[in-house]
Amino acid sequence: MLVFCDLETTGLDPIKDHILEAGFVMTDKRLNICDAFSVIVKPSRDGWRNRLNKYVLEMHTKSGLLDLVETAGIRPTAASMMIEQWLTRIDLPAEHKIPLA
Repeated sequence: MLVFCDLETTGLDPIKDHILEAGFVMTDKRLNICDAFSVIVKPSRDGWRNRLNKYVLEMHTKSGLLDLVETAGIRPTAASMMIEQWLTRIDLPAEHKIPLA
């Protein structure tokens, strides 16, 4: 099994920017999709939207992500728990499991 992850963020700085969406796709060794999961995240700090640069604001507005964040986004702690639940339910032999950080 392989698990691919894609993040949409407010920018590239891991200290000041936030994750807006996390998406995962699980495939078999032949890259056939076995499962997928995504979660929309609403940053916990107020004013995050005002700090977006022009490029990021345009990109996430055009895609509809910013509207989704406002209407359906969940807090980072809840999103983290959902991601962990999805990842830990993957049935792997013990020798292939790694701890989640």
